[in-house]
This record gives sequence, C-alpha cells and structure tokens, in this order.
Amino acid sequence: MVDFRTQVEKFLNNPTIRELVEESDLDSVYASYIETRGWANELTRYLLEHDVNPLEYVSKVHKLMYADIKELASIDLPSNITTIEDEAFLECTCLRSINIPETVKILGNNAFGECINLDTVHYAGTKQAWRKIRMYGAFDSMSDILVYCSDGIIYPEEL
Repeated sequence: MVDFRTQVEKFLNNPTIRELVEESDLDSVYASYIETRGWANELTRYLLEHDVNPLEYVSKVHKLMYADIKELASIDLPSNITTIEDEAFLECTCLRSINIPETVKILGNNAFGECINLDTVHYAGTKQAWRKIRMYGAFDSMSDILVYCSDGIIYPEEL
C-alpha cells in the first residue's frame, strides 16, 4: 500500500503537478485514503485547481473522492472509469447532472448520497446495459432522477 500522506505531500510541494500525477499510480494514492475524508477530496480539489482532472488517471471514482465539493455542477466521467465507489459524490449539493460511460459496471452504495439537486444522468449505453450495472443503493434517496440512455429514458420508479 502506498503511504498516502507521503504521496499527498509530494503533490502539494511539487510545482509540476501534472508530471507527478502522470508518474504516480493515482488509483493507489486514492485507495490508501479511506480513514480521513478530508484528504481525498482535498487532493481532488488541489488537482482541479491546477487544471489536472484526476479522473483521467484513475480507473474508478474512489470513495469520497468528490465528497462535499460544492462547486461541482456537472461532471463527465471518461471511458477509463469502471466503478463509482460508495459515497464518491456524497454531499455534492450543486451537482445537477452526470455523464456516465458505458464502461461503468458498479455504482456503490450512496454514491450520490445527499446530491439533492442531481436530476439528470446521461448514460452512454442502452437501457438494458444500464440494468446490468451492479447498483448498491446509489440512487436510493432520489425520487426525481431521470437516466437518459442511448435508446430511451429510465424513470425514477424503474431505478
């Protein structure tokens, strides 16, 4: 396991952030974080402030990776993403829409918990492919969400 604090300190003290991210195993850095919520979303904030999209360098949206990032109104997940982990976007209260690639196969528990304004999901695959995604209560607290698939709409009661 990568020492998370050491990795974060390297990020925070390095003027060439993009180079360091490209050289690092960012999945391991985020995976090392589980215990301290602040570190993961602070790292995400820091990378975004330096025009580095961490999603380009990971295979999943890690637990609490975007938690409580209030400025996030919409997000396009790149095709390298296969999993959205538990509470990945917890309390992103300004998040209104998300584009999910067909490569996503798992949506974790409470992945969008307390995203009170999230009402639109654009999924690159078909309705049938959407129904094959392993969902663990990702949308349980949402009653108005619409999922736009390539071949139609999935309504809240179908989730």
